[in-house]
Amino acid sequence: MVYLQFFSDYTEHPLWLRGPAWDDVGHADADELGLSTPLQEDLADWCARDDGDDQVRDGLLGHLVRALDLARRVQLELGGEHEVWRCESGRHALLLALPGEGADLLRMEAGRPVRLPIRTLGVSVATRRRIHRWRAQRRHADGLPGDAAWRAEGLSIAAAIQEEVGLDAVVAYRSGRTEEPPRAPVPPWFRGGQWRAS
Repeated sequence: MVYLQFFSDYTEHPLWLRGPAWDDVGHADADELGLSTPLQEDLADWCARDDGDDQVRDGLLGHLVRALDLARRVQLELGGEHEVWRCESGRHALLLALPGEGADLLRMEAGRPVRLPIRTLGVSVATRRRIHRWRAQRRHADGLPGDAAWRAEGLSIAAAIQEEVGLDAVVAYRSGRTEEPPRAPVPPWFRGGQWRAS
């Protein structure tokens, strides 16, 4: 399994590959991943707007919601062999994960998930129902990480939550996981933190 993180710091593209050790990381080239030209253009446009002036240009909230929608599209195009995460940390980060009560979210504190009742966040009833359905699909299946469509629906729900909570929090998504992914063999095109064509 290849893990991708979706964020925009210090790069022209927000896709990063995580290797078998959590600190093995390298920039993932959208073209070599085989992403469609329209999606590559939208990723580049999203990053071009992440210049520290989001409040003036698109609005920070719109930028955060769009990040989750782009991550959803990346997940659908990459398919089931990849997991696309939207990574955030800090005291204002909320995590949409499979474990949880009802539609509640998690907040990571000192690396451990803490339950956060969703009723305290102002999330709509419609979005809460989507979370219930999303969680129920995996409870009756063979566990995580689910297929690409299930993961993409999680990203879509995360985008809805982000839009509804506004700038009070940043919503993160790890394919339904609360923990870091298991270590995996090094793919042949990933050596020394560099993306390499196969």
